[in-house]
Amino acid sequence: SNHTEFKAGTYFLLEEENGKQASYTNNSKLQFLISSSTQNGTITLSKNIEKVVPGTSMDITVTLSKATSFKIGDNFQIYDEGKLVGIGVIESIVK
Repeated sequence: SNHTEFKAGTYFLLEEENGKQASYTNNSKLQFLISSSTQNGTITLSKNIEKVVPGTSMDITVTLSKATSFKIGDNFQIYDEGKLVGIGVIESIVK
């Protein structure tokens, strides 16, 4: 079924892994490739964490701009302006 928000375990790629030399904060606008569909969305970091930097593994919450089909265990990719910056797996569905 279709959802707009999920919690996920993610890894943000190092520049040497073809990632981007950028850090991301709460409400950073990124693109998420889930089940062959790319959606715009924002991230919410774990409590007391101000930013995620390349080379970091972190649990985040993703809020998509429109409902899309996904399930727990699905893998996804995170893009910033067309460049792959992270990978993740959906751990729970919020709504």
